[in-house]
Amino acid sequence: MYEHHDAVLHAVREGVLITDGEGRLLLANDEAKRLLGLPEDADGRHIADVPGLDRRMADLLLSGRTATDEVLESGDRLLVVNQRPTHPRGRPEGSAVTIRDSTEMRVLTARAETARRRLKLL
Repeated sequence: MYEHHDAVLHAVREGVLITDGEGRLLLANDEAKRLLGLPEDADGRHIADVPGLDRRMADLLLSGRTATDEVLESGDRLLVVNQRPTHPRGRPEGSAVTIRDSTEMRVLTARAETARRRLKLL
């Protein structure tokens, strides 16, 4: 069952992060590492010590607060972030975070809007 869950986690096209209540990164799937530019050895490090992690993203992760479709810049990407506190055994012990890249969608939307304006002028 573990191998199945691990395969699914690393195959999804959405970034997934799991943090503990002390601000340590327990898990970052392949897509999260790609989107955030994280090193392969990021798992197990304290969020503040993860090289290359954008300060605003680190602040959000360390806050543990609920976030819904928050847009953050990370390098040249616009990322949509959702964060939910986890409550194993009934007490807060970290967060589950999902990350989607909205950069391409925004570029395509802008191009479509430009094409609509041109068509309207014609």
